[in-house]
Amino acid sequence: MINSNSVKWLIAALFVGVFLLSGAGAEVLAGQEPPDDCRLISLDDLIGRESPRFESFPAASTPGLRPAAVNWNSHPLARRFRTAIRNAVAAGPNFAGHFTLIGWGCGSSCLEWALVDARTGRVHFPPREIATVSTVHVETASEESRVPFNGLRFRPDSRLLILLGAPAEDDSREGILFYHWSGKTFKKVRAYRIQRPWSACLEDEAATPKIPQ
Repeated sequence: MINSNSVKWLIAALFVGVFLLSGAGAEVLAGQEPPDDCRLISLDDLIGRESPRFESFPAASTPGLRPAAVNWNSHPLARRFRTAIRNAVAAGPNFAGHFTLIGWGCGSSCLEWALVDARTGRVHFPPREIATVSTVHVETASEESRVPFNGLRFRPDSRLLILLGAPAEDDSREGILFYHWSGKTFKKVRAYRIQRPWSACLEDEAATPKIPQ
């Protein structure tokens, strides 16, 4: 005997079948890319823009440089993150010639970071306005391979640093920001604000028809 629940599921299945055959909702079910104003932030957003280039801020790479012992007294915050710093420094320089850029989590989709001079062992922390980066709305670009830290882009042969996301977790500044390392601190080069209607995108996603399993 067919109970009321079975009838409900049968009606739902028939509705979904008609929905698919009619072509309605094909965009959602086919897994196509979301509308442009709902895309996550990536380096693809720089296409067509005259943005700073790594090559414009060269640094002599130092392959084979043996890192100096970390000077834990060089910054008051250094010891607090000693495990992350020690592990990263052992791998050698990865930024601006003889520096090692280190990142660690500071919550959900949040990155905190620092810098260590492989020659002297001195630890540097960035200015407060960029000391943390929210990467909730950040993804890798179409031509990028695996990146060490989702909110930062950098190279061992360049002093340029690119931040993606919301610096200091300030959504009003969310976008792509460029800084160059002066040898003592980071100085802003340029910033592109990228503000998309994230709340509306999430609401649209929540309203997407669900197919009964």
